Amino acid sequence: GLSLGDTMTYTITVENTGNVSLDNVAIADTFVDANGNTLTLLTGPTFSSSDAGSAEGLLAVGETATYTATYVIEQDAIDAGGFSNSVLAEGDSPAGTTVDDTSDDDDDADGNTEDDATVTTITALPSLEAVKTVAITTDVLPTGLSLGDTMTYTITVENTGNVSLDNVAIADTFVDANGNTLTLLTGPTFNSADAGSAEGLLTVGETATYTATYVIEQDAINAGGFSNSVLAEGDSPAGTTVDDTSDDDDDTDGNTEDDATVTTITASASIEAVKTVALTTDVLPSGLSLGDTMTYTITVENTGNVSLDNVAITDTFVDANGNTLTLLTGPTFNSSDAGSAEGLLAVGETATYTATYVIEQDAIDAGGFSNSVLAEGDSPAGTTVDDTSDDDDDADGNTEDDATVTTMTALPSLEAVKTVAITTDVLPTGLSLGDTMTYTITVENTGNVSLDNVA
Repeated sequence: GLSLGDTMTYTITVENTGNVSLDNVAIADTFVDANGNTLTLLTGPTFSSSDAGSAEGLLAVGETATYTATYVIEQDAIDAGGFSNSVLAEGDSPAGTTVDDTSDDDDDADGNTEDDATVTTITALPSLEAVKTVAITTDVLPTGLSLGDTMTYTITVENTGNVSLDNVAIADTFVDANGNTLTLLTGPTFNSADAGSAEGLLTVGETATYTATYVIEQDAINAGGFSNSVLAEGDSPAGTTVDDTSDDDDDTDGNTEDDATVTTITASASIEAVKTVALTTDVLPSGLSLGDTMTYTITVENTGNVSLDNVAITDTFVDANGNTLTLLTGPTFNSSDAGSAEGLLAVGETATYTATYVIEQDAIDAGGFSNSVLAEGDSPAGTTVDDTSDDDDDADGNTEDDATVTTMTALPSLEAVKTVAITTDVLPTGLSLGDTMTYTITVENTGNVSLDNVA
């Protein structure tokens, strides 16, 4: 069909329809686009022959001369909607009278029976196609889609119609998976067009390329990812605006056009708690003993890739026999290393809590005491994750979820002392017959555990 680069061949016939011979026969060609702008033929018009054998410029009565011309369709002609060609044929009679005629297109069905130009109409079919792809161009640890990675978008806009386009522009829509607006770091910025057109212009078949970048933020991860699309628009020479919403260039997803470029980030919510203990007030005797103050430090870290809220810890504190003990203070929230308030944890952030306990006899009698916490938090999707604290000592053979145990070795011992004194001294003074002697026996628990069945 009629398209850029097609070769059109014009055939012009000039007939002597009078009753006298003609000489000085010549034709003058007029060739313009649909807007009246002059076009240039590739060749001709060139004299081919006359059906009665006359030379160029002569026509016998009833004789017809034939001329040809060619034109290769140019974009300007298509943009104008087509082109028109006519010739003015002239010749002189033997008496010197000049006669002329403007060419007809040999199609009386169009309502014009004479002197109508040979018009070629080309229907404008403006269209464009936008494609947007994305790739990780700076991958910070951990490898793969994660906080701080730089994503680079490449947008291509192709003129897929048959007319040139101007005022070509793109409007970007960038949201997280929940529909909240996100902000690009840069762009979209025009890079180049493969046929060399300036920004805003596209010749037929030409493709312009734009780029934009985005650094992944926590809000986007919390939402589960992000989506980006552009609306590309351009104007045809006739003033018709065409547009296209970008495709992601992946038809395997079931969407073949106008589907946003979606980046999905799988939420991996997790939390880790560690509880350590130290002797902070050591009453005599030195070492673990009755009345010493033990201080617990609890750290709760967000080890996932999404923020957590409703972060809380539940403390379990028992002696070695499983009997409940009571902390002196806490656990109490102290701070978070990234500054979040109590109950909130950003990715990688650690909150610290403390608690204290003054060693009681029951705990010593039991052989020690054990403390652990259950830390819990909610992901943005409402998933609750938890972890039972570890004691931060993997040398004990337990690498996780093992309670912080304080063992107190039982050291039972007692000491007996027996003394005697004269409590009734009959004469003669001093030890003598009839004196009453009173014995005092003391039995002391000199160990670190209570004793029963003392006899």
